[in-house]
Amino acid sequence: MNKVIIIGRLTADPEVRYTDNQLAICNFNVALNRGRGRDGEDLGADFPRCKAFGKTAENMGKFL
Repeated sequence: MNKVIIIGRLTADPEVRYTDNQLAICNFNVALNRGRGRDGEDLGADFPRCKAFGKTAENMGKFL
């Protein structure tokens, strides 16, 4: 399984739900700044929708 590290800010509290098989799924959005252009102009931000599963999802729901 591939793991990706995303550094940003949560836009809201993570939402944790459970499947019929009791697998935790956490949905959350993260704000990622694009930085600044050469002339100092703000390039904005992206807001990807992310998911985590299992124990990671449960921990995100408890601690974030």
